[in-house]
Amino acid sequence: MAKNRKTVRKAFEYRNCDDFAAYLNHMARQGWHFKEWRAGLVFEKGDPEESTYTVEVFSGASEYDTYPEPQTKEFAEYCEAAGWQFIDAMRKFVVFKRIREDAVPIMTDEERLDSIAKATRKDIWHPVFFSGIYMALRIMNFSVSFRREIFSDISLMFTAVFCLMFVAALLRCGQFYLWQRCCKKRLEEGKHLFFGKGRQTFEQRWYLWVDCALLLVMFLVLVLKGQTALALVPVIVVGIILIPAFFMAKKRPDSATIQVTGILSGAVSVLVVICLSVFLVARESEKEKILPPPPLTYADMGINLELAKVSSVRQEKSIFGTWQYFSLDYGHDYLYYQVFSADSNWVLNRLWEEETDGKVNETRYDCTDAWGAEEAFRNNAGNYIVRYADVFWVICPSLEESLTQAQIDSVIAALKEG
Repeated sequence: MAKNRKTVRKAFEYRNCDDFAAYLNHMARQGWHFKEWRAGLVFEKGDPEESTYTVEVFSGASEYDTYPEPQTKEFAEYCEAAGWQFIDAMRKFVVFKRIREDAVPIMTDEERLDSIAKATRKDIWHPVFFSGIYMALRIMNFSVSFRREIFSDISLMFTAVFCLMFVAALLRCGQFYLWQRCCKKRLEEGKHLFFGKGRQTFEQRWYLWVDCALLLVMFLVLVLKGQTALALVPVIVVGIILIPAFFMAKKRPDSATIQVTGILSGAVSVLVVICLSVFLVARESEKEKILPPPPLTYADMGINLELAKVSSVRQEKSIFGTWQYFSLDYGHDYLYYQVFSADSNWVLNRLWEEETDGKVNETRYDCTDAWGAEEAFRNNAGNYIVRYADVFWVICPSLEESLTQAQIDSVIAALKEG
């Protein structure tokens, strides 16, 4: 029996429903007759024949229908009275086979265009909406904490990927509306519309290939950066979603079962993300227990204070430069500092603005000459903000007295060497 049936996994867009029908006609001439959807197009072996299939897009159906719902069946009954035998339906696709020579077209070209446009509109705007939100959130992160974002290759990669996805989604929308305009122009000229490219191949969805390529790049970057666990998060979530979707397409359950499965898949995905996030945080905490030696301590300045521990170290590196943060605990005293290094002036300018602008009540004591810098000052909190051509330092000691010139020279030597 298995030799008499086969499943072909081809996908068509609504705009290519006539290509879909042409493909079914082609298969019928080879003796393979379309029977139903089961995680693909199911064909049954029979005698070769010249069949005439038509594939309509019924906008009254749901994108999540896996089998004919009542409204689709009602539409099918209306078409059968016009000489078309209903074969099967999936999503908004409805497949018919002509059973009478005098069968009239189910829809006019105007009606088909309107139905296809309604069915496609939601599908093309959803990616724009979601990728746009993610892109906006990523860009907002730069305004909230520029230093954390600009010196993280992973953060920059996520931002670039979502921006490219948003652009691809917009291009897809533009392509659709251009296609719709061309169709309307043909109708005004009295020409017949053919919904497809006129060849028996499934539509190459370029935007899906773009998204898949971007996700692959994202995965590879995370793996190369040693973030394998983080890279597995989207893979696991996609698997949680796609595996049930495949079995639902295979078994074709009712809409209630689909809704319950969708809710459970979403809940499991959220749970997996939470668990993996906890694991990643725990792993990062473990990493922080082994901290590299700081380039600058009070001992380097000739100050006799005993270092209790290195509280925190953060080192980030990206294509724009590096950021190092060290926090040293001296019991009742402390020393923490940040070292920014970048070849791009605009990065250092933005960091300088982030560190100095908007602090109207801050008293600043200029010490540019003492540091031999382009600009340097000590504020009323005792912190030193120092900028050179390609380096920017923020040094925060707990000392009440200002640093002497000898101590400043020691800091310069330690940080430039480190």
